[in-house]
Amino acid sequence: MPAATAIAIVDLAQPPALPAPRASCGTLWQFIFLSIFSVALGGITPPLSAQPSIRDYSAWALRPQHLAIGGQMAQFLPIEVAGSIHPAFLAYGEGRALFTGGFFGALTGFFADAILHGPLGGLALSFEHWQAADTTNLLRLGYGGFATRHLATGLNLNLRHSRANGAQSLALGLDPALLWDSKWHTSFFGNDGWGVYAPAVFVRTHNLALSAGDAPPPPASIHFGIFSGLYQRAEWTLAMTVSSYGSERFDRVPLQWGMQLQYRTVQLALGYGASHYRALADGWQLGLGWLNPFPWGEAFLFYSFTPAQSNRGALHGLSAGMHFGVADRMPPQISLHQEYTHFSPTNDGVQDLAIFYPMVRDESSVVFYEFTIRDTHGSVVFRQRADERIREKKFTALLFLRSFFAPQPKAELPEKFIWDGRIQPADHGNAREAVMPLAADGTYQWEFYAIDEKNNKSAVLRGEITVDTKPPVAQVALGDDIISPNGDGRRDTLAITQETTLTDSYSAAIISTGGQTVRTWRWLEAAPVHVEFDGKDDAGLPVPEGSYRYRLVGQDAAGNTAVAESPVFYLSRRQEAVYLRSSASALNPQARENNTVELLPTANFMQGYQGGEILIAKRCPARSEDIVQRIAVPKVGDEQNPRQRVAYVWNGSTLSGTRLADGSYCVFFRAFYDNGNIPESSPLSLRIDTTGPELEISADLTSRRFSPDGDGENDEQIFRISAHDASAIASYSLEIRELLPRTGTANNGSVVVRRFRGQGEPPTTIVWDGKTESGAVAESFTLYEYSLTVTDVLGSSSTTPPRRFETGVVLWPTKAGLRIRIPLDDPRNPINERFAQILGVLERYPHHRIKVEVHSQSGAKPEMNLEFSEMAARAVRDFFVERGVAPERITHQGLGDTLPLFPAKSPLAAKNQRIEIFLTR
Repeated sequence: MPAATAIAIVDLAQPPALPAPRASCGTLWQFIFLSIFSVALGGITPPLSAQPSIRDYSAWALRPQHLAIGGQMAQFLPIEVAGSIHPAFLAYGEGRALFTGGFFGALTGFFADAILHGPLGGLALSFEHWQAADTTNLLRLGYGGFATRHLATGLNLNLRHSRANGAQSLALGLDPALLWDSKWHTSFFGNDGWGVYAPAVFVRTHNLALSAGDAPPPPASIHFGIFSGLYQRAEWTLAMTVSSYGSERFDRVPLQWGMQLQYRTVQLALGYGASHYRALADGWQLGLGWLNPFPWGEAFLFYSFTPAQSNRGALHGLSAGMHFGVADRMPPQISLHQEYTHFSPTNDGVQDLAIFYPMVRDESSVVFYEFTIRDTHGSVVFRQRADERIREKKFTALLFLRSFFAPQPKAELPEKFIWDGRIQPADHGNAREAVMPLAADGTYQWEFYAIDEKNNKSAVLRGEITVDTKPPVAQVALGDDIISPNGDGRRDTLAITQETTLTDSYSAAIISTGGQTVRTWRWLEAAPVHVEFDGKDDAGLPVPEGSYRYRLVGQDAAGNTAVAESPVFYLSRRQEAVYLRSSASALNPQARENNTVELLPTANFMQGYQGGEILIAKRCPARSEDIVQRIAVPKVGDEQNPRQRVAYVWNGSTLSGTRLADGSYCVFFRAFYDNGNIPESSPLSLRIDTTGPELEISADLTSRRFSPDGDGENDEQIFRISAHDASAIASYSLEIRELLPRTGTANNGSVVVRRFRGQGEPPTTIVWDGKTESGAVAESFTLYEYSLTVTDVLGSSSTTPPRRFETGVVLWPTKAGLRIRIPLDDPRNPINERFAQILGVLERYPHHRIKVEVHSQSGAKPEMNLEFSEMAARAVRDFFVERGVAPERITHQGLGDTLPLFPAKSPLAAKNQRIEIFLTR
């Protein structure tokens, strides 16, 4: 979209589609060519013999576009042309431009402009030559910029030389200007068409100068007015301006009015001026222009005609110009994908982090972004931002000059924002080593926005993230331990009572003791309190007779889970049957807990019951030689109270008292009735399991690749876990230990820095973000050892052999720049193969200053510690210089044991012996 006419006003209120990027500034030869062209144009027609002086024209700004709309300047013109007349308009410009043109007829002359724009505003250098009855040459330096979002200010510094009838004068002028732009629009009949678009008011002084010489100076004046867009569609725009000059006596106010219509690249302007005391500007003006975009910018050509009248002859004006670059008033287009709406920072490896994936798309460079999370009181608990805005930096003359020429630094957007649930202090940069408390459970508000180098601000995206560390409630109770769905009206259904959380999702299943699922339920929320099982599967078919359990699993949106299982119940459709229930499906005779199992035999009817036995066999069906244990079940109670029962305990032993080997055993109850019937219960499978789980764990990032410094690369160490066991897994623990650096010949051991624990099956992946339990961040070239311990429900545990990985170069921001911290094994010989990696990092920051600090561990004399650390610091400095680092960029200092990180008696005291490298601008 061209940066001219009423479209410019509309753009400020309703941004257009993204423009093509501008090319670089034109050459000096283009400027000279256009200037020569305008000079030739100005000399086509000689001045009239009786024409006003330049002084008479001076209150009327002399530009063809200006004349064509009744003496007005506004955003209808190309920004650079309007800025040369009213310097506040230079605040709107983009890129670079060259303009030139001239008049012929009653007034001859030419003008030429060169324009520069930057984040702090616009600069214009103009030269004008005018000749009527006298001659004037003008050299102007202008500046314009926005003081606030709506208020633009401008200033022209003018050097004018006039000559008339042998008299000469030299004047130095200073013309300030103000422009208030509402940046507001409304449409009368919809999204476009007739309306009011970005109305604005302006005021400026004109010819406010100190003059020396004989020629009379031009009169000082004040120009003020209002302009607004009136109509806009995809290809049509219409705008109007009304203004007046106050000059000389300021007792009469001339009226000047103009309208401009644009269709695609063609402009038509019509203006009218009426003056009470200076008739020179009276009459109509007509203008025709063409403004066409190109890949490198746009070209502009404009012709104006002012008919002759009694006070002057006709005026013809022609101007041409080129923009190099296209204005960008489109705000950044942003989006933010939220991986979870809820998370639980419980260190169990499941949804421990709130992860957000930002995206910013803009034609210009993005110089600012901010992502903030606040609690319900509005207090910030997490913030990540980058600010490279020139306007926000401390103003200096060098910064002002560089803003027009040097490229502006970009705010590099990370691949993702990660919040670990801890509350950041106000000054996060000074508290990285401090323990940061976890945020309380609840809903937090986040927002994200960005600003580009053209000061266009994106929309503010907002959303919610919920911290939830409490698992769902899951409790189960059975109304009976037997279900007999045979249609006799007794125990045809099993009543199940469950306690759940209203808003969490649950699934439930009827599972046989052999592990087969025969019936399922699913509730996304509001699980019922009462559930009935009618002995049928999901297809409505009867399930086989046998022993079953009811399992309830709850999961909330944050990934917290809870599991509850009922005792075993028996399903039988026989009229006369005996049953056997067990308190567990497995036991571990070697453990302190779960080393026995209770067996509870029952019968539907006790009439005629003579006794029975619980048999444990190697397989089912059992032969006599397969029996390894018999437990007598004598008659108890009476026939009128058949529900009186006794539990029998088995500890995994045989008839001879020896312990059985691991494996599955068949257990069933055999009853003897006086009528000779010998019913047997459906067999149970009881497993003896004294072996721990089979484990495998590996880390994705191998030696010197893990670098959790927030740059979006290798910031997370992912542990791949595989755990298998014949019994259900009860808990897991992943322990990460930091191997403390060797000092001399001493091995200083290790310390635990992070544990991930949880109940039930371990996740297949656990992600570590490099932070310790206290919130400290992993440093460069630090060796870690990790192992996984898994315990099954029977108390058997397995631990993987320790494995190791080492961090690479961790580049962490400080208040002044960046920092690399590495361990120092031997101050006498500090250089090792790791420094080649550090050298590669330094090469990415060729303009940063480098400071090397070496610290030692306490123990020796302070003087000796200082001497050794100074020698080590110099050795590091010499290594970098020998590898091509400029000596003037690097300084070094040995600090001995004066700045320890940890007390001398701390287990971490070995980390006091270190090398720290600081990068600053």
